[in-house]
Amino acid sequence: MGSIFRFEHKACGFEYKHFDGAGFMSMELEGATLEKIKKGEMGEDWKKALDDNPKAEVAVHNALCYCEKCKKYHSLPQIKLNLLEEKDGEEGYKALKKETLYCPECKEEVVDMDNVFSVPCPVCGEKIKGKFAGLWD
Repeated sequence: MGSIFRFEHKACGFEYKHFDGAGFMSMELEGATLEKIKKGEMGEDWKKALDDNPKAEVAVHNALCYCEKCKKYHSLPQIKLNLLEEKDGEEGYKALKKETLYCPECKEEVVDMDNVFSVPCPVCGEKIKGKFAGLWD
C-alpha cells in the first residue's frame, strides 16, 4: 500500500502527483532485496551495514525526487536500510543506507525530498506543501 500526495502551486500552475510506497509488492520486493544484500549482490557496503546492524529492516518505496538540472519531480523506486530506534520515548526509523537515485531524463543525481510537506516549486522556487490525496495499491 502507498500514499498519494498532490503538489499544486496555483500561482505558477505547477501540479504533480506522487505515489509513495510500493503497493502490494512491497513485502516481496523487500524480502528479495534483503537476500541480495546478505549475498553481497548490492555491494560490500550494503552487506557490512546489515552485518553491523542485524535488526535493520529493508524498505522499498517510491521516493519523491527532484532533479535540479531538469527542474522536475520524479517518483522513483528506492531501497533503504532502516533501523528502528527509540528517542525521547518515541520510536522512529533511522536510515542507515539508501540507494542513490538518478534522473531518468538527464541521468544527473537527484535530491531525495524526505519531507513531502515542504518542497520547492520547480517553476518559481517557493515552498509548497504536499497534500494527502488518498491511498493506492
